[in-house]
Order: sequence, then C-alpha cells, then structure tokens
Amino acid sequence: MTRKEIIKLHYHDAYERAINSDYGIDKNGFSDFYAHHNETHLYAYEIFATVQMVKVRPLGLYNALHQIDNNNGWIKIQNEGDFPPSPIECMFIVHNEIYSGWYTLRSFNGRLKPNSIVTNFSIEMVSHYMHMKKPKLPLY
Repeated sequence: MTRKEIIKLHYHDAYERAINSDYGIDKNGFSDFYAHHNETHLYAYEIFATVQMVKVRPLGLYNALHQIDNNNGWIKIQNEGDFPPSPIECMFIVHNEIYSGWYTLRSFNGRLKPNSIVTNFSIEMVSHYMHMKKPKLPLY
C-alpha cells in the first residue's frame, strides 16, 4: 500500500474534498482545509499548530505512515548496499517464510522452526531481513 492510499483511507469520504480544495493534503497527511472551519468532516483528528498555521490530520494516520516508512522493521534487499556490513543475528525471509539465524560473509543460514535443521541460503534467495535485538534483562 502506498502513502497516498493510506492517507486516502484515513480521510474516508472527505479525501476528495480536501485534496481538491485550495489547501490540499501534504505528504504527511496534514491539511489546512480542516483548520478553516471544515473540521466537522473529520471525526477525530490531531492538530499541528505554529504561530503562522494550523494543520490537522485524522487520528491514526501518523502510525499508519510510520509503519509503511519503516516497513515494520524489515530491510528490503534490492542491491549490494542493503546487506549488513558485518555478521549479525537476524530474521530473514525466503519465499515468504521467516527464518531465524545469521548473516555471515554474504550468506544466510538459519532455521524455520526452533528444532528444525539449519539451512544455508544464498543472498539471492533472501528478500528481506531484520536485526534481532536481544531482550534486556528483567529489572526485578
């Protein structure tokens, strides 16, 4: 889903009115349209205000845009620069299956399930990866 589709989804029926108004909607989903006494068309919204302007956007739109921007934490592998610079423990995707394991020296090796056999994968087979963060120790 694109940013534009997410913004349109959150504005519901008011999207066309806002986008075609003199105020429009910016890339972060804010619009001056609703700040000019048109806000009754948005049921719940957040306000961004400075001395010069007041902009609003539907509640929940920030989180939706943040998720698409960070791809839920997954790094898409499109070229050489997308690989980690050093060996890491990670989760990675091969043919829509999630494996846990390691990236070392231009290859991935990991398990699909905790007790499954470790399998080696070439870098061409992996579409995404995510760094695995070790949990912090409990406080008490």
